[in-house]
Amino acid sequence: MGAVSRALADSFRASGGTIRTDSPVERILVERGRAVGVVLEGGDELRARIVVSNLDVKRTFLESMDAKTCRMNSCSR
Repeated sequence: MGAVSRALADSFRASGGTIRTDSPVERILVERGRAVGVVLEGGDELRARIVVSNLDVKRTFLESMDAKTCRMNSCSR
């Protein structure tokens, strides 16, 4: 981890956040138009007040979320 990444991670943890590595996400959970958590490949479900994706926009909205839950016009393929 580089210095900038380390500083961001330290700040995030100091604010109460948790960082998981080597935890592939199967899908993003969406309820009432908001991301509320993720389901990991092993089936574990993690709920969070804020969900951050490191994927590109296409994979975040078209591959990780159910298209029926996406409210943005740009979510069409």
